[in-house]
Amino acid sequence: MAASTFSAGHVLAKRYQLKDLIGVGTTAEVYLAEDLSLHRTIVVKVLLPELAAHNDVRNDFRDHIVRGATLSHPSIAKIFDGGQDSGAYFMVTEYLPGGSLADLISGGQVLTLPDAARIGRDVASALDYLAREGFILGSLTPAKLLFDVEGNIRIADVALAGLADNYRHDFTLNQVRYLSPEQAQGLAATEKSDVYALALIIFESLTGEHAFPGNSAEQVLRERISSPIPARAELGTLDMVLAQATVPDGDMRIDAAQLEQRLSGIVETIPSYTEIPVGSSDEPYEWGFEDEFVEPTFEEATPAPFKVRDVPERVSPIGFNPDTIQISGGRRARDVVNTRDFQEVSADDQNALMKPRQMSRRPLIDPDLASASGSRGGRRGLALAGIVIVVLLIAGVGLFVAGMFSSSTKVPSLVGKSMTQASALASQAGVTLSVTSHAHSSSVPVNDIISQTPRSGTSAKSVNVVVSDGPIMTTLPTGLTGVDCASATAKLAKVGLIATCPAAQQVSSATVPKGRVVEVLYNSNVNPTSVPAGSNVVLALSSGKATGGTTTTTTSTIPVASPTAPNFVGMTPTQVNALSVSSGYYYRTVGPHAGTKGWTKVLRQSPASGQPLKVHGLVTLYVN
Repeated sequence: MAASTFSAGHVLAKRYQLKDLIGVGTTAEVYLAEDLSLHRTIVVKVLLPELAAHNDVRNDFRDHIVRGATLSHPSIAKIFDGGQDSGAYFMVTEYLPGGSLADLISGGQVLTLPDAARIGRDVASALDYLAREGFILGSLTPAKLLFDVEGNIRIADVALAGLADNYRHDFTLNQVRYLSPEQAQGLAATEKSDVYALALIIFESLTGEHAFPGNSAEQVLRERISSPIPARAELGTLDMVLAQATVPDGDMRIDAAQLEQRLSGIVETIPSYTEIPVGSSDEPYEWGFEDEFVEPTFEEATPAPFKVRDVPERVSPIGFNPDTIQISGGRRARDVVNTRDFQEVSADDQNALMKPRQMSRRPLIDPDLASASGSRGGRRGLALAGIVIVVLLIAGVGLFVAGMFSSSTKVPSLVGKSMTQASALASQAGVTLSVTSHAHSSSVPVNDIISQTPRSGTSAKSVNVVVSDGPIMTTLPTGLTGVDCASATAKLAKVGLIATCPAAQQVSSATVPKGRVVEVLYNSNVNPTSVPAGSNVVLALSSGKATGGTTTTTTSTIPVASPTAPNFVGMTPTQVNALSVSSGYYYRTVGPHAGTKGWTKVLRQSPASGQPLKVHGLVTLYVN
């Protein structure tokens, strides 16, 4: 890791003394610090130098700090201040010592259904408020959900949202875990993108597993484009709500306000605090809300912190490494405070708003009166239980009639297969194959399958697939021949293509002046009419008239000085081995069946075809 911008002990703006560098994320360096004026622990986040070098990022950062400091919601971390020191740009936020949701999950624990519903409701409320204030996060993860000293959930890093988007060239596996289908397709994040991310986080907090546990960033993104969230028993009454929040089509997905409303309805039907079973060996946490004054006629209920349960043995701890380092003190999270619909309040009422909503307290009832009414309450409880049983029986019969419990076969793995191969595999498995849509892909060849629903190994009678139309092609502009390198490069840049004019790539010509463009090269194609969008092309410049006998206008290309990587994309294992031997390049495979005979096709490679690579160099092949 590169050296941090500041060392421990440095004082920013003559007020904030840095204590320790906690970590470095994709946008900022994170320091634990002390506010020397107010004598309190705070967090300082310094914009990374490579981002601060861009004027638009600096302006957005300042704007986000100013706007973020005005936000007022119990589930959003507070922004106190911001400024500039020694050429660095920083912001000051509150210190949340309760740890993050990522800490809890990575420790091999999962939440109970009531607490997952409460956390989801509170965060959904905050997302709805942020959207109304013009903030779209687009990068919500469990590491950005922190607990304060009282156990309330807070969204952190609101002011950092989106700052690095225009300068991020690729994503790690952890960074794409919670991206929405529209983001996976290169579209801008929306309010519903944050809803999708929150639903995946709730799923993970209940099951201890990722909803889309792919082995590569590309696989994870491809799966969610058309695949619904998996059905799991641990989701309980949240299954339908999470399904509505993860619909691949953003237009059909519920928004944050609707998600909050649905989760609030579920919260009201379950106990407000998780009970610790009598005789349990687990010791309750030593935390809770401070005692408050109560009227003499009421008995104060003692709230218990939410109880996490260990992930079942069949699920191993996920070892999650968050993409952005967050500040966390204690490693335990506490009872989650219920929040209501948020509304603006005056400064005098602010403290009242931030207090947790307590359960209604039960009056101390005379024992004689209580015993007199006990039988009626008991009959009412039995009647209610009978109604619930009848409803469940009716629902079960309905599902049976609808075929929900009928036998089905295992869906084969079709991703990366050609339509011919997929049809054969589906027929062999007794599964009906349907093409739901086509989509462009820069890594999946034409007529090969990008994604499938449901996933392989699932019991089903049919499978829907998305078929590749190949990469989006860009038509090369006319008038490139005969112009100088700078002018041709500018023309190509306008259509999203990157051009270079290597000195070693020259062509003799009797008609094109020396130093002007003679040919456009893409891989082995000379003067193609179109190339994949965003491609790198080579401009061959004229070396002037050929010396010697008869002068012709033929193009005699001088060999490129440095060798380039061959094209393995789309090849089978046999073809890859043959090209590796003939070209003299080594390769290694990455993917679900890497290192075995189980893979059938190369999806993409690194470095890409045509990129410089020394002789006998290594090419990484991403296989299905």
